[in-house]
Formats: sequence, structure tokens, C-alpha cells
Amino acid sequence: MVAGGAEELCPSEAAVFDTLFATSQRNDEPATTPSPFDASRDGLVIGEGAGTLVLEELTHAQARGAKIYGEIVGFATNCDAAHITQPQRETMQVCMEQSLRQAGLAPSDIGYISAHGTATDRGDIAESQASAVVFGNRTPVSSTEELFRAYSWCLWRAGSLDESANDARGLVCTNLKLATP
Repeated sequence: MVAGGAEELCPSEAAVFDTLFATSQRNDEPATTPSPFDASRDGLVIGEGAGTLVLEELTHAQARGAKIYGEIVGFATNCDAAHITQPQRETMQVCMEQSLRQAGLAPSDIGYISAHGTATDRGDIAESQASAVVFGNRTPVSSTEELFRAYSWCLWRAGSLDESANDARGLVCTNLKLATP
């Protein structure tokens, strides 16, 4: 299966995020924004791009000698309908726990968390708190969202491509713009 998406910069989409006070006001300072999990974070930056994943049954990929970059062993989804820019820790926590349960994994089996890291005030706090409750404080967490600068519906997990490649090389991406945790 080939799964991909593309998003072009759309003024109306940017206006919606701006109206929700979710976008950074420091667009003239690209070296400092977006800055997920930083004390001075002030929102996301709308961008554009594309990404594609090739998903294949593990046994088929192994039979043809393919290099395996990652495996989807479980997932969960939910909807925090209370407010679009004010997610709740509890809702994120439940989703993380359901994903682990479906995969048959314990929190201690997870060696790295690729966070959504929107750089929004409430989003980063809720995500940090949920991750800490589920995984504790020993599992490394970072976000590649600041690198892609493409907060669109099709690309919100483009970080999965990068993280899978980094994991295969034994690397962990850091939050490059994290100056004040």
C-alpha cells in the first residue's frame, strides 16, 4: 500500500489557524519558531510539502530482502472535541494507552516518542503531561515538526518518515529550537 499526501500553502487555512491564535507571531524569525516544548513557544508555522510511505506486510518485505525501517504494530485514534486548540491530557493519555494495549506492549517497551509538538501553549503541555503519565520521564521525547514547518492535515505525520530513518541509523532527533525547557 502506498499512503501519501500533499498540501500547498492555502491562505484560508492559514487564516483559520491564525483566528484560533494557534500560529506563531515570530514568522520573521524562522530560526526561533516554531519551537515545540520551549517556554517561549508561541504557536505553529503553516507550511507546505508532501510525503509518502510504502506500507507492506512484514513477511512479504522480509521475503524480498527489503530493508525494514519500521513496523506498525498498533494504533489508536480519538477525538478531543472540547476545543480544537485546547486538547486535554486525559484524552491524549487514553489514546496512548489504547495504542499500547492494541500493540501488546508495555510503556517500558517504548524507547523513543516522536511527539506531535505543535508549539502551541496548551497543546505542548497536554502532550507532555500525557506522555509523562503513560511513559514516565525516562523515555526520550522530541518533535520534528519544527523541521518540516508543514502543519497540514496531510503531513502531520511526515515526522514518521524521518524518525523511522533516524531509528534505522541509531539516531534520535532533538528539538533544535528548544532553548528554555
